[in-house]
Amino acid sequence: MKKERDELLAREKAARAEAETAQRRLSELSSMSKSFASSMRGVSVERQRARRRLNTQYAVGRILTESDGLEDAAPKVLEAVGEGLGWDLGALWIVDESMDALRCYEVWRAPEHQPSGGADQSGFENASRRTSLPRGSGLPGRVWERCETLWIEDVLEDEGFRRKEAATREGLRKAFAFPIKDGGWPLGVVEFFGREVAPPDEDLLRTASLIGSQLGQFLERRRAEEERERLFARERASRAEAEESRERLREVLESIGDAFFALDRQWRLTYINDRAVSLTSWSREELLGKSISEAFPELVEGMASAELIRTEKEGSATQFEHYSSRLDCWLSYRVYPSPTGLSIYITDITGRKKAEKKLRAREEEYRTTFELAGVGKAQADLETGRFLRVNRRLCEITGYEPGELLAKTFTEITHPEDQDRNYDEFRRMGRGETDEYETEKRYLRKDGAVIWVRLNATAIRDREGRPLRAVATIEDITGRKRADEELKSSEELYRLIADNSTDMISKHTPEGVYTYVSPACRSLLGYEPEELIGHSAYEFFHPEDLETVKRAHSSVLELPDTYIVSYRVRRKDGSYLWFETSSRTIRDSETGAVREIIATSRDVAERKRMEEEKLQLAEHMKLLLESTDEGIYGVDLQGTCSFLNSSAAQMLGYEDPEELLGQDMHEICHHSHNDGSPYPAEEFPIYQAFREERGVRVDDEVFWHRDGSSFPVEYSSSPIIEDGVTRGSIVTFVDITERKRAEEALRKSEERYKALYEDNPFMYFTVDTRGTVLSVNRSGAQQLSYPVEELVGRPMLDLFHEEDREDVSRYFSACAQDLERPTSWEARKMRKDGSIMWVRENVRIVEGSDGNKIVLLLCEDITERKQAEEQILLQAQLLEQVQAAVIATDLQGTVTYWNEYAEELYGWPREEALGRNIMELTVSPEGAKVAEEIMERLRAGETWEGELVVRRKDGSTFSAHVTDSLIYDAQGHAVGVVGVSTDITERKKAEEERGRLLAHEWRARAEAEERKRISRELHDRVAHSMAVVHQSLELYGAIKGRDPEGADRKLALARETTKTALKSTRDLSMTLRNEVEDGLTPALSHLLSTVVPPEIHAEVSVEGDESLAPREVRDQLFLILREGVRNAVSHAEAESISVAVEITPDKIFGSVEDDGRGFDPPELPARAGGGLESMRERAALVGGSLRLASYPDGTRIKVTVPLSRRG
Repeated sequence: MKKERDELLAREKAARAEAETAQRRLSELSSMSKSFASSMRGVSVERQRARRRLNTQYAVGRILTESDGLEDAAPKVLEAVGEGLGWDLGALWIVDESMDALRCYEVWRAPEHQPSGGADQSGFENASRRTSLPRGSGLPGRVWERCETLWIEDVLEDEGFRRKEAATREGLRKAFAFPIKDGGWPLGVVEFFGREVAPPDEDLLRTASLIGSQLGQFLERRRAEEERERLFARERASRAEAEESRERLREVLESIGDAFFALDRQWRLTYINDRAVSLTSWSREELLGKSISEAFPELVEGMASAELIRTEKEGSATQFEHYSSRLDCWLSYRVYPSPTGLSIYITDITGRKKAEKKLRAREEEYRTTFELAGVGKAQADLETGRFLRVNRRLCEITGYEPGELLAKTFTEITHPEDQDRNYDEFRRMGRGETDEYETEKRYLRKDGAVIWVRLNATAIRDREGRPLRAVATIEDITGRKRADEELKSSEELYRLIADNSTDMISKHTPEGVYTYVSPACRSLLGYEPEELIGHSAYEFFHPEDLETVKRAHSSVLELPDTYIVSYRVRRKDGSYLWFETSSRTIRDSETGAVREIIATSRDVAERKRMEEEKLQLAEHMKLLLESTDEGIYGVDLQGTCSFLNSSAAQMLGYEDPEELLGQDMHEICHHSHNDGSPYPAEEFPIYQAFREERGVRVDDEVFWHRDGSSFPVEYSSSPIIEDGVTRGSIVTFVDITERKRAEEALRKSEERYKALYEDNPFMYFTVDTRGTVLSVNRSGAQQLSYPVEELVGRPMLDLFHEEDREDVSRYFSACAQDLERPTSWEARKMRKDGSIMWVRENVRIVEGSDGNKIVLLLCEDITERKQAEEQILLQAQLLEQVQAAVIATDLQGTVTYWNEYAEELYGWPREEALGRNIMELTVSPEGAKVAEEIMERLRAGETWEGELVVRRKDGSTFSAHVTDSLIYDAQGHAVGVVGVSTDITERKKAEEERGRLLAHEWRARAEAEERKRISRELHDRVAHSMAVVHQSLELYGAIKGRDPEGADRKLALARETTKTALKSTRDLSMTLRNEVEDGLTPALSHLLSTVVPPEIHAEVSVEGDESLAPREVRDQLFLILREGVRNAVSHAEAESISVAVEITPDKIFGSVEDDGRGFDPPELPARAGGGLESMRERAALVGGSLRLASYPDGTRIKVTVPLSRRG
């Protein structure tokens, strides 16, 4: 018995030791729980502080949104920040650019610290307002200089703080200040003060920096709005002025002495004044809308047409003179380009032209030497009259060779009726009665023709006065004789025109002194002509225009051409008038020195205003440029379609042009020849456009329809060159099925009568070297609407437009100089019905079998191409005054529009950005891939919106919110891209701060929930187990004497229950460990190895990048999966358990699945207790959801947590 009692006492002792150990662990766990609760209280305080700072930011944002300006916003912002962050006094300083210093703008103090009264009630405020702080001086000055937030623990100990005395009286100690900025240098500084010494608060400083950015954006926005209002006011004033000037312009145009009219891009009359109407046979109403070829046919002839085309193409003013056969007079044309067409002034200069001709003839006598003179020169014997020396020109005049003339006398080549008079004069000079004489007489040329000459003879004598020889100047004046009568009348007409012209015509010395002024000076300048004559023109120029006029004056003196210059001239009443002066010099025929300057001046003030107004009308023309029935598409260097119009898509069998964007066009529509054989891409003419950088035109191939059929086309391809780099080509084509059918029908009906020469669609001519047509193919004759017999024997030049004949004749002559050189040109031919056909002519001169030269001409009708070239210009409507960067590009990315805000945001001036590729200007290296994806989506017709890292000119990058959309023309064709972008750097910072604060909050919530769960576990498991142990030990002591066996059972129960309590305690300890520190895979593997018994098969799978999931999400997911595994082990009686995790960029999935017995969800609370509730709470804590599915053969728990919306 004693032995049994000793054993029983030993077991009791061991049981009590185990109970004490369990009690001690319970005490330790309770202590840990209290420590956890204490830390949670600290987290709660930190969370409240973070929430106050976030609310302060929101309050500042709301104040700035509702305020009209800084005066309204400043006191409210200081109050919101001071009260929201718990500070006693604040001040706002603004940069005074005139002083280059900070000036105190507003001061705020907390209500509880308002002074009660007295002279010193605002000492610190007065000290601040009286102080101006340069860069680096005081707390605000240092923040301004460093452009960063600063903290002072004690202002009384800071050597750089300038207001210590006032701060001492106010009781101020700690301080911080932050800059007000929006990307650049600070616009101001905000400072706050507290009444206790404190170390820096980094979170507070970050919040202050964000508030500074909000204020900076507010100030920049207000400044931009004020500037926009100022620009709007200026625009409204400009429009009113333009409307008023429009009326004045009409009055001026009707009152000027010149004819004036305006043309649109198709050269149709849009305005014509009375003087111009008088030059035609129609009324003004009949003329408006007519083509210039109908109203003024001389302007579409030869050089005049070329000048108009050049002005329109180059966009610069020009002046030219042209003889009008219709009006039988010389006209001067001044042509000015405008956005809508051309403006043309016409002045009758017939008199001036005739006067110039006479003047040139006189000057020519003195300009050249004897041998190179433009007139005949001769030396003759004074005794016999025989020629001693003759020049080339005299031989040309008389038709004799030099040797033949040297064998003759003056008398022998003089007309018989003039011989006696001429001989008498010559003999008088030989006798010494006169030294020279001049006469006009007739010569007989070698070929018998009679010509009029003017002869000036001078005697050359030795020192003794003896005659040596005579020197004569002979001028052919046959033409002048005929023109003399016309000249006399034209000189009088010229003076009449000058005196009555509304333009001021003046003559000047080479130095600019007036020698003649037309009466128009009275109306233009208010001076009488006599008041100007003798004065230098420089006396009347505006001081700001002197350098411009001097440069023009120098150019006039140096160059023989007409020079046009615009400047301001002072009127007699002191006002200034805009003049445009066209000047030309009259030079000495011998020395070439300038004798005088002829100038024509006119008032162009109204014209300048009119041209500005016409710029605004340019937009109205774009719709006319965007419509065509021809198919047009563009390809890049790989042959990929970059744009396509609707006509092209329809002809190729596609309803939507977007179906072809990005496709290989060679594989789509020209992969095979007409006979079905393969057509290699490298042989296809379209690609020659960018391979050889030249245009090609083809009309004998086919394109392939979507349904597999082919159709004949005529197409042209031209290279697309940007910044000197070939980017691809643009292709224009038309379906010529009907034309081909007509040609085939015609060919079959006339096949027995036509050879290849006759049937060729090109016009073939053969002409002789004089330009007479020898033959023409029937097709060529038909295109010109002539029978073949009417063309043969006719001069080739007769078939060309009158204005092109001179150029064609020159090209023809150049070709005749070189038999081997082919020549080509483009010109207009006239059909028999008077209509115009544009042709391209290829010309070659070869030697025929008979040794004579034959000219071969191949003419191609390019009328349609000429018309198509005028229809492919595209324009875009863009926004200017928006508080975001608005940028437009064409479909290749070349910038076509860049608004003012884009200049500020990206740092590129408009003039540097236009014409460059958007990828070069704004795309950062890290954003390049995203930019390419954006372009792909845009090419597919989608709109893109999102965030993108972009680059400024200085290389810095920032986050931007970007919206990109396609621009469509009136026909729905994509013509470009418009993008709107804003800087979201500050917003991103605020979001990051908010995310950081939310992360704090999530961790606090998770820890609180964990504390609650541990509390439940301690109560439900550990405390319950210890109560059972305690009760068992009490019963053991009570019954061990009378029921040893029952006492042993109670002791055994206490031992087992103690083990269970120890296991529960260890499990709770594990929950406090950071098990996901090394990743989900090792954590879950360790979980299965420690929780799942060996007899149950367990496996784990983790797929995806764990870094995509925030730490708090992974922690909570692990705890949910751990609870699921424990439930499966405890209740499912499963043979296998599998745990799986899948991580994607948008979501994270976790699941626990077993093959044990299932259950009905209503039974769950009784079986699983709070486990499922705990899992649901954890899922909700991170914004996720939990789903439970249970079947007779197993249970599956799945948790889903979204990642894309996490801050």
